[in-house]
Amino acid sequence: MAFKGILINLPGQQAGEDLENSQYHFVKFNNDGDIVECEAGDEGEAEAIGVLQYDPDDGISASVAVAGLTKIVAGEALSKGDYITPDGEARAKVAGETDVLYGRVIHGVDSADEIATALIGYVPSETDTT
Repeated sequence: MAFKGILINLPGQQAGEDLENSQYHFVKFNNDGDIVECEAGDEGEAEAIGVLQYDPDDGISASVAVAGLTKIVAGEALSKGDYITPDGEARAKVAGETDVLYGRVIHGVDSADEIATALIGYVPSETDTT
């Protein structure tokens, strides 16, 4: 069962689009400095700033966890200890050799779209995870 722990949230953020279905997905800043969901071109790149904690409408305050234990939507099966990065749909996937690392799985899941638990807050870096 997924769980959350103590989180550090980025204060004063605003949704830059309707994030109704984006709770527990990776998010980033848009060109206006507002919060939007990561997208296909961001997969494994240094764009994500954290994990959205609820689902605000466009223009509403957005709570983004940048460090701590958070629930996160999986994009594939995840195992305890896996390093994670965003997939093309802002969900967590196992990081590849040159992907930017955003966290580590604490409680895994068996398939995509399930809710896992991850420790986030690593300084994004590329590493060989093999």
